[in-house]
Amino acid sequence: MQEAARERQTTISQFVIDSALTTAHEVLAERTRIGLSAEQWQAFISALDAPPQRHPRMERLLKEPTILD
Repeated sequence: MQEAARERQTTISQFVIDSALTTAHEVLAERTRIGLSAEQWQAFISALDAPPQRHPRMERLLKEPTILD
């Protein structure tokens, strides 16, 4: 680690912190990325491009007065 820190012109402590942060970002990125096959991707895009569906119960709910009104 000393040699690697020296190569980066930083302290060992900072090198360890930077390495830990890089790993943390990678771990979190894995959790937020999804992989889709070409067929799944096409289905996803088709769903996004489809016209919105009506939800009468949701429409009624949103028209009702709330405790803030």
